[in-house]
Amino acid sequence: MRVETAKSGSDQTGSGALLVGGLAAILASTCCLGPLVLVALGLSGAWIGNLTLLEPYRPFFIAGALVALFFAGRRIFRPAQGGSG
Repeated sequence: MRVETAKSGSDQTGSGALLVGGLAAILASTCCLGPLVLVALGLSGAWIGNLTLLEPYRPFFIAGALVALFFAGRRIFRPAQGGSG
């Protein structure tokens, strides 16, 4: 009995898309997470409300996250391929 443990390139593509989707989702929420992290670190003040540097790019980050998550979901939930078993 032989068990193969090496992953093929197609398995890593799904996880790569999932990683990119997660990263894009985090970047899309930086306008909210940035001030929250600063408050958690003890920095506060009214100027934290003005930290909107990445706000204009938020729609692009959201679109990138949705596209990457779509491809990752397609890869994960694809129908099983028939084989001799």
